[in-house]
Amino acid sequence: MGRFKSRAHQRLIITAILAIGLVFGLVTPALADHEECYYDPAVGALVCPGHDGGGPGDPGDDPGHYYTEWQFLGTCDWADLLQFRRYMIYTDGVTPTETEDICINPNPGTDEVWDAVAEAIAALADPVWSANPDGTTSTGLTGLETWLWYQNPTQVGPIGVIWTDPVTGITSAVEGRGWVGTLTWGVGEGENAVSAGSFDAGASIGGSEAQPAATHVYNTTSTAAGFGEGYPVSVTLLWLGETRIRPPGTGWLSWTPIGNTLTDTATDLYEVVEVRSSLSG
Repeated sequence: MGRFKSRAHQRLIITAILAIGLVFGLVTPALADHEECYYDPAVGALVCPGHDGGGPGDPGDDPGHYYTEWQFLGTCDWADLLQFRRYMIYTDGVTPTETEDICINPNPGTDEVWDAVAEAIAALADPVWSANPDGTTSTGLTGLETWLWYQNPTQVGPIGVIWTDPVTGITSAVEGRGWVGTLTWGVGEGENAVSAGSFDAGASIGGSEAQPAATHVYNTTSTAAGFGEGYPVSVTLLWLGETRIRPPGTGWLSWTPIGNTLTDTATDLYEVVEVRSSLSG
């Protein structure tokens, strides 16, 4: 049973089937009043020095200082925005704690982890597909079912990154993973495709020698079909991905599909001949 390696290997091309649009978080005027706020990694909070003229708590002539704590509430009106409650806790011992609800856009974090998944996919070995008959020690035969399977990894991840929202300083864990969602064989006279709708299903999409992922019966020799050196047989992988996020103070949210995909194709030649029986006296 032979293994075919790509002669004309198309490297990974990142395509955006569904571009992830930039959605702006909702920031109330109270937050905008404190442009001097900064994220202090020493305390793990957004620190906002008070100033004359108002702001949350309106400390007036006795501005004091406050620090910020965050509570995850869930999603905002839009499913791809995360909602947090911001607690502005004043350190002057006088001004009451103020709160406001803020929505942030996690897409930059999911884009970052998808880039890591894409790099891991790019680092995999070139696609390799196999057939029986293998086309090397024995050629393909007309009228005989050819078995096709794919042997290389069809899953990557999960891969994790830590993402910090640049506006609020909120730090969240983000994970991403990818899998071959569609495996398509071009057999030289049509296509044969199999699909996996989930990461778990992607583990077995390639099939095996005992259980091939696809089969095809050639009724015409490759020479008669105009392919003197063999049918151009290819395998194309369509990689899908999904991400999930764990905001501070809570568990992992659900896996969410992302719109970016990757494709990879390997092509080789597969000779098919005809065997005829003859009578001998």
